[in-house]
Amino acid sequence: MIKVAIIGKFGYLGHNLKKYLQKKKNINLKAFSYEEFCNIKNINTFSFIINAAINKKFIENKYNKNLDIDLKISNKIFDTNCKFIFLSTRKIYSNVPNIKEESKLKPQDLYAKNKVISERQCFKVLNKKLIILRIPNIIGGEIKNNRKVRVSFYENYLKIIKKKNKFFYENYYKDFISMEQFCKIILKILKSNLNGIYNVSLGKKIYIKELLSWLNFANKDKKLFVESAHKLKNENFYLNNTKISKTLNIKIKKIELKKYCIYLSKKIFKNEYHKKIR
Repeated sequence: MIKVAIIGKFGYLGHNLKKYLQKKKNINLKAFSYEEFCNIKNINTFSFIINAAINKKFIENKYNKNLDIDLKISNKIFDTNCKFIFLSTRKIYSNVPNIKEESKLKPQDLYAKNKVISERQCFKVLNKKLIILRIPNIIGGEIKNNRKVRVSFYENYLKIIKKKNKFFYENYYKDFISMEQFCKIILKILKSNLNGIYNVSLGKKIYIKELLSWLNFANKDKKLFVESAHKLKNENFYLNNTKISKTLNIKIKKIELKKYCIYLSKKIFKNEYHKKIR
């Protein structure tokens, strides 16, 4: 039995990981808020700690170790046998294609700069007990509004279709992964002997126009999203996922993302879709 602690049970990633993992055999799962985790005394009973919690001030201010939840967790489990799964961000890289784990880091915002520092600090504490996952845009899952500190691409999409105001987008290519794919990779990691840094991604170019066509599959209002003729800056990128694919012996397929987006679309636009097929 693999005993796992998820920190950040109220957040987007924490909530969806909990829903997925608690149904799996051989996984003994406990989910905590960060405040609850701080009071746990028998940490050494866990095989893995996954942190999905973050301090809003950590996003908005220059690096301060007192705001670094990942570092605090690392220090707390330093003398245990727990492995720590650190959820980082693809924004620590510049916008270029085929980004590898050893590619030059060029943090794009204050949050990414802080994550880079945090990665290094946690590595000094935990070394081979640390698993750093650099993650792109995640599509799907249940949106939790309480204690939210960041807004995802998917959540922005849901807000736009709810308001029904025409939205102009720039057709860059990016790297996306479904919540289902992400959770499956986490499960594989829990059953493996990983350490180090990994890009968790689709590893392929996905143009915004293409992704929107999948998400709007069951949407009657096909004119809600309009491609802009202008591109203000370079936002094209995708991550190279060869390292994690080979290490875990998995294939992260584009067709899986497409099917998942169409499934989401039918769920979001349930009434419209049933009217359309009658």
